[in-house]
Amino acid sequence: MAMAIGTALLDEVIARHGVTKVDVNEQNTGALGFYLRQGFVQVGKSELDGDGRPHPLLHLEIPA
Repeated sequence: MAMAIGTALLDEVIARHGVTKVDVNEQNTGALGFYLRQGFVQVGKSELDGDGRPHPLLHLEIPA
């Protein structure tokens, strides 16, 4: 069974760049589901995005 492109890309950035944390727009349920399936867990939430707009962000990370 072939690995999905998103999973392959995520595996690459984890292996090469040590990515263990991501932020996801709360309304982006597709992205949230993807990261949760990859083993990330929610560790926090911000009510505003990085530009100060009211777009809640969920903070996810891979457990140590």
